[in-house]
Amino acid sequence: MIANKHTEMRIFDNLNSLLRASLDEKEYKERINRHIRQYIVDYVDEHSYEQGIYDIFEELGNSYQKHCWNIAKRIKDEILEEKEETNWLDPEVYTKEFEETMKEELTNKVLPHYFKELNNQLSIYEYKNKISNLKEREVKQNTTKNKEEIHQLVRERIESAYRYCFNQKGGNSRLVLSNFENIYNVRETIFNEVVEYIKDSLDLDVNKADIRPIFEKTLNSFIKEKREVLGIKKETRREKDTLGKIIPNPKLAQWVIITKMWKDITK
Repeated sequence: MIANKHTEMRIFDNLNSLLRASLDEKEYKERINRHIRQYIVDYVDEHSYEQGIYDIFEELGNSYQKHCWNIAKRIKDEILEEKEETNWLDPEVYTKEFEETMKEELTNKVLPHYFKELNNQLSIYEYKNKISNLKEREVKQNTTKNKEEIHQLVRERIESAYRYCFNQKGGNSRLVLSNFENIYNVRETIFNEVVEYIKDSLDLDVNKADIRPIFEKTLNSFIKEKREVLGIKKETRREKDTLGKIIPNPKLAQWVIITKMWKDITK
């Protein structure tokens, strides 16, 4: 790449002149640190769907030469692009050799800052992860501390849903209970509204995954109790709906429409 020592010295002199003419020491360092930080953040973001976060940081540490070279290229391209816009580049000075040498010099300047920023980003991730875990723990504790109230609120909302659907379907308890038991969309609509009802009533953030088993157990128990009280036998003939969920006897294959029903339910 470099023909002789004289050419090498000329190229490095040109680089130093460029850096002195374009940036002072503080600004130059800030530019390097900004590019390193953005590169690491982008790299972690881009690969987070493919591998674990610590594997990504390990790769950034093990292959540091490749990454520092990539960062240096970004900085080089940015500087040359800025200078080109002001028609400052002399084609006899800024040759292909000069650009490659500039990238080598920039790589050497990137290296001392690279691992410092890598450690910073790892610390930031670990801190965010710690906060996230604490928040999840707090949310889970909300469910545990308010278990009795949550059970009661789940039951209340299921009963409200039943009354609404019962009235909408002209008192057809058999159809409503069959839908509550078998139709996926109906159950999910009730579940989502139950979660929102709990949040609003308790003014707390709760995790849907923690509410799910309470909801499923309460709904199934409610269906069983209602059938026993009303003397309704459970359906035995089943088919599948478009989502692969079981639906009742075709004679009862009429869905209870409950979309946006909560506006009409008396709280």
